[in-house]
Amino acid sequence: MVLFLGVIALCVKPSFSQDQYRTFVPTKDVAMLVDVSVSVKKDSGGHEEARGIIQAIVSGEGLGGSKFKSNWSMDANPEMVGLFGAYLAQATSGDSAELRPLMDIQNSFLSMHIGTVETVLTQGRNPIRIKKTDEIKGLIQAGYPAISDMNDKSTCFWLAMARAAGTLSQSSKLGYYLFVVSDEEDDPDYRENGPPGHTIGDYIKYSKGLAKTYPETAIRGEIARYFDYKGTNSRDVDIYQPRGDFKQVLIAKFTHTAYREQKARVKIAWYAMGVVPQRVHVPRVIQPVQAEPLLIAPEAYQPPKLEPTLKWLGGLSEVPRKFFNYQAPLLVWQVTNAEVTGYSASGRPSLLIEGRSRPVKKLASSRHDLQTASLPAELADGSMAASLRMDGLESEAVKFEVRRPTLGWLFLLAWASAIIAVAVFAISWHSLRQTGAKKPRPA
Repeated sequence: MVLFLGVIALCVKPSFSQDQYRTFVPTKDVAMLVDVSVSVKKDSGGHEEARGIIQAIVSGEGLGGSKFKSNWSMDANPEMVGLFGAYLAQATSGDSAELRPLMDIQNSFLSMHIGTVETVLTQGRNPIRIKKTDEIKGLIQAGYPAISDMNDKSTCFWLAMARAAGTLSQSSKLGYYLFVVSDEEDDPDYRENGPPGHTIGDYIKYSKGLAKTYPETAIRGEIARYFDYKGTNSRDVDIYQPRGDFKQVLIAKFTHTAYREQKARVKIAWYAMGVVPQRVHVPRVIQPVQAEPLLIAPEAYQPPKLEPTLKWLGGLSEVPRKFFNYQAPLLVWQVTNAEVTGYSASGRPSLLIEGRSRPVKKLASSRHDLQTASLPAELADGSMAASLRMDGLESEAVKFEVRRPTLGWLFLLAWASAIIAVAVFAISWHSLRQTGAKKPRPA
């Protein structure tokens, strides 16, 4: 009996309650292709609401309670409603995905225009990588063309689809979501004999401009990388379908029924490109997040505040005491930062020496010139301190010592030299007299 129960336990696959998981749609890159041909230009209200619908879906708000519901009809893919029901405001089951943005951090957004060959080749093809999900609505707003720019008379629908696929298929290995806003009429200017209403003027312009560098064969070759050609319909419109190795799953299609002209109504097709979307199950148990270390932002650089300053020069402020060993000592200073602060001196500076005030000469014309003042001659030698005041500025006090040379030793030197000279003269005269006395007199 025990063995039997053990066999049953091994054979039964353990099941987990659905409440243990949250279900989401996969986040992917997003592309938005908007028709800028005159065929859909008149439905301006449809374009305004189409942009809002795309913003609501991609940002994760969904169409529940949307004011656009009464103006649009929706044809949803039954196989996709179970996953995207919350986005489409459809009845959802217990396994339906919760609302969240279709893009996550590091996903890319691509905006392209559908129009002439030149428009398709030049407008877009620069995916923008998002850094935070609240950028989504702004990217869609900026990428949606203005009504005034919808002036193309030809529509290269399948070329635009192939260009978008070629751009995102290289970087979006897990597929991408594609929103196409158009009347889905393909009347390209690279066809000489196009469908009814095709403009020969656009074909002539194409043949003179782009046909040599981008011929029809090259265009059809680019389309054939992702879509198989199926011929033309009764209106001579080219028909394509996705290749077997390239997935294109329609999630839902919206038609602006409020516009009176049926052929010019704006339509929105929402595709999953390159892959069939699958549910993403995320455990409800949230792992504790370790607190990140508190980062203290560095203080902003504060430039130094420059002020005019009376600065002593000549070593006066660099040594504790300066010695003057010459007869007429000079004090030297300068007004710094005068030009940048707009300082202007109007009065005469005063030199203060140990409580005595002595005016000095006026400043020269340039506030950067060096200024000098000689010490008063009546000041006795010795140690003293000095400071300078001028028009609200006052310098630091500096100490110096004056040791003027005296002339007494010069007089002593002169007397000593005179005495020595007299002595030398006397000795020399005496020696000459003795030499002359010893000479014999002539007979």
